[in-house]
This record gives sequence, structure tokens and C-alpha cells, in this order.
Amino acid sequence: MKHLIAIAALALPISLISSCANPRVDLARMESIGVKSDETKYRQEARRFIKLAQVGDLNGLIRLTSPLTLSSQGRQKIVENYVNELIPTFRNSRVEWHSGGTIIYDLNYNVGLEFSGVVHGSKPSPFYVSLFKEDGKIVIANIRRTPKPTKVKD
Repeated sequence: MKHLIAIAALALPISLISSCANPRVDLARMESIGVKSDETKYRQEARRFIKLAQVGDLNGLIRLTSPLTLSSQGRQKIVENYVNELIPTFRNSRVEWHSGGTIIYDLNYNVGLEFSGVVHGSKPSPFYVSLFKEDGKIVIANIRRTPKPTKVKD
């Protein structure tokens, strides 16, 4: 009986690991549980980011932006996007948030959350804010106007 319990205890982790062809996907799925439990913190950062856009605080927006995004996309390109697109879209506008965050994965299967809403400026426009944790800090990785597929393929 002891041997049967020991074998069963080993079988569960093995079955979890081998549930798909990519172990990184399995790890991301397990990490998503922790991210989802921190949804309130992620949502607060998304709201903070949008409030900074509403008042036109470029420096605040840059501080909340992912250092990896700034590096890979180019800081100047991000600044131009914020000045020419983001701030004018959100400045002095009303924002309506949708409930619940969606688990998302980047190309390396890092887990994050995405929140969406509608900005009511000159005309209603949807938006999506993607957040990840980098070096223990929740940061904005992306903001866009169109939805993006988030399903991970095994």
C-alpha cells in the first residue's frame, strides 16, 4: 500500500508536466494562477497608467512602461506614440473599464494580465492594456486599440 501511494504521488507531477508538448506552457499555466490572484494590483497599475494619460503626464507614463518594451521598441518611438496618440486620445476623457482581467502570455510564455475598456473622447474607442511583472514590479508592456489573440497553443 505504501508503494502504491508513493507511485501515485509521483504520477501526478509527471502527468502535469507531460500534459502538452511544451513544458514552458505548463509552467506558464501554473504561474497564471499567481498572476490571477494579484489581479487587483495589476488593475490598479492599469488604471494609474490611464489616469496619467488623462492628465498628460508623459514622465509618469514612461515610469510605468516596461523597461523591456522601452528597450525593444525604442524609447523615442514610445515617447512619440504617447505624445501623438495616447495622451490626445485619453486627455480629459471619460474611461469605462470592462470587468475582469484576461491572462496573457508573451512570446517567451511569461504570464501577464490584460484589461480592456472604452475611452469616451470625441468618439468611443476600445483599448487594451497589457501588464507583466518585471523584476518584481508590475509594468505596462503594451496599450492598443484592437484585441489580440491570447490563446497558447500546445
